[in-house]
Amino acid sequence: MNDSEVILGLLKSLCGEVAELRMAVEERNAKKKNYTFDEAREYLRISRTTMHERMRRGEFPWAVKRGKSWLFPFDKLKKICGQSDLMSVMRIYLYITVCTVPVKCPVF
Repeated sequence: MNDSEVILGLLKSLCGEVAELRMAVEERNAKKKNYTFDEAREYLRISRTTMHERMRRGEFPWAVKRGKSWLFPFDKLKKICGQSDLMSVMRIYLYITVCTVPVKCPVF
């Protein structure tokens, strides 16, 4: 077995694990209807500053302010977040399978 086959095998197993973990997290999170500011920020994996910037730009028009707290509906956050983690792993997987020589890959 050469190095690329070993890496390819590891990436395949990681893809499966990432998909399982994502499903478990989404199942747990689906029970919660609204996220607070910090929960939404953590879910999106962005800093407080970035979250405030995005709010100023109007990227969360559906966010509701209750008293001093902001509430973000989970279903809307889920649409914004998408499958970015899984896509990153899949890009690496494609790069290794399609581009065996370290040159500019046509997949990207």
